[in-house]
Amino acid sequence: MKIADIYQQYSIPPKLQQHMLTVAAVGKYLTDHWQGPEIDSQAIIITLLVHDLGNLVKFDLTEGAAVIEPELFTEEWRQRQQVMREKYGNKSHQATLGMIKEIGLSKKIQKLAVGVDANNICQIAKDSLDQQICEYADLRVTPEGVTDMETRIADLHRRYAKTLKWSDDHNYQENLTCSKEIQDRLQQHTSVDITEIPPQTIESYLVELARFELPTS
Repeated sequence: MKIADIYQQYSIPPKLQQHMLTVAAVGKYLTDHWQGPEIDSQAIIITLLVHDLGNLVKFDLTEGAAVIEPELFTEEWRQRQQVMREKYGNKSHQATLGMIKEIGLSKKIQKLAVGVDANNICQIAKDSLDQQICEYADLRVTPEGVTDMETRIADLHRRYAKTLKWSDDHNYQENLTCSKEIQDRLQQHTSVDITEIPPQTIESYLVELARFELPTS
């Protein structure tokens, strides 16, 4: 099944689709230039293409709420969200996992996808290289597109300031330190400067990934 069909099947909002495609493009850039220990490049790319499938369940679609896609303030999108919540629950990771299982993706991809979590950056810094690549790719993309990691961390701090792992400057600095640790580790095993990702390369990857076909069981 093509990833575009998956996005349509699960009513994934356009900007959320673009986010997952962009994160996957960053992941592909890393794996295409990888020279380190063995990694599962295909699992990484697939994981990043589906890692936020269930995010619609957590969006606040009340009129005037601060959301990335104001276009979602319609009764149609609220109904889609309600249907999704009734089937998969109100937690985004739970919903994403339910969808991934339903699609028939492997347990490895299930584990990697739910492991992409900005609230656990320091824990991920001790995890497998596959998991670190997935997290790092997500740490390079804001709603506006690919950016440097520091900008992304600042964006997360602003958006999740009320959560335990981002609640104060100490948490922010700790997450930034662990993110840099991941970046430094991955840099050791790549043949390019991963802090500078060419926009034209990402654009070409986006075209390719939009036609990506997922192997399912």
